[in-house]
Amino acid sequence: AAVSMMLRGIEENRLSLFNAGLLVFALLLMSRFFDMDMSLLIRGIFFILIGCIFLIANRWLLKRKSKMGDRP
Repeated sequence: AAVSMMLRGIEENRLSLFNAGLLVFALLLMSRFFDMDMSLLIRGIFFILIGCIFLIANRWLLKRKSKMGDRP
């Protein structure tokens, strides 16, 4: 469901739908990592990576949206 939301958000150039899908995906991944016995360092690195993925994906989608908005 999360991946389909992200794909629909990309196809329709809807940042909110893409972010919702990415958030659901991240929550699913985080719940798996907290169930496992992992060190605090690995969990911290995971949080930083998820944040970077959000920022990169949003920036990419905004650039894509602005390019498509310039077309007639």
